[in-house]
Amino acid sequence: MVQADGGALTWDAAALLVRQRDEPLGLTGGLAGSVVDRREPSTVGHEELSLLGQRIYQIACGSEQCTDADHLGLTRR
Repeated sequence: MVQADGGALTWDAAALLVRQRDEPLGLTGGLAGSVVDRREPSTVGHEELSLLGQRIYQIACGSEQCTDADHLGLTRR
């Protein structure tokens, strides 16, 4: 019998694969270093690298909704 419900899938695997390639090469870090941060430093809660990494990993996992970060557990620590 074939099931078309997707079964037990995980988003974590894609994020881990992206991170395994990203961190040694410094791709997200290099990109974050080239972004001009115009936010008021006293109000910044998350560093540019964390925000950029979160967004890139979300897209790599197939989630383009910015509101999915908590659900997918993609917030970098």
